Amino acid sequence: GASSVTTMTTPGTGTVFGIWGSTPADVWAVGGLTGFVWRFDGTTWTDVPLPAGHPGAAVFKVWGTAADDVWLCGLAGTLMHWDGSALSMVASPSTRSFFTIHADGDDVVAVGGAGSGVVVEAGADGVFADVTPDLAPQMNGVWLTGDGRGWAVGFQGEMLRRAAAGEWASFDPGIAIRHDLHAVWVDPAGGLWAVGGEILAE
Repeated sequence: GASSVTTMTTPGTGTVFGIWGSTPADVWAVGGLTGFVWRFDGTTWTDVPLPAGHPGAAVFKVWGTAADDVWLCGLAGTLMHWDGSALSMVASPSTRSFFTIHADGDDVVAVGGAGSGVVVEAGADGVFADVTPDLAPQMNGVWLTGDGRGWAVGFQGEMLRRAAAGEWASFDPGIAIRHDLHAVWVDPAGGLWAVGGEILAE
């Protein structure tokens, strides 16, 4: 485990919203009001140029399955992919904002919205489709469980459960949650963990 915390030199001073790495010598960080992507090689953080067509808006999250399979999402329907040699824009079925993206093999899901929600997913063909269930509220976090299932969490404690690809439905956890949920994780034993608070408050 870590024995100390070190401040690192970065290419800029913008707010970092997400981080993911395949190894300690290959780490990605994303953020910024107009969007940035940084990459760490074990020694130095460097700026990764945004691809042509990027809307110049915040990049919120990054997640990958391997060093050559990294997904990024952000405002204005932004979806991007790193294939090991280039960062490129990915066609999005929505212009709505994506707050979180998660991938498990070829299975990739991004969630977001503003007030009302949006859920998009792609399979082996890499083409994203809008699979938002009716009346879904804004979703902030998503996690795939590796068996085709998954969870999304969001506005005022709302949860969605995925029974299979493309099949998302509202889930009642049986407890009253009045605050927004921001992130979700499923542990190896199948336990569901979710966190949040007043994320829309100043």
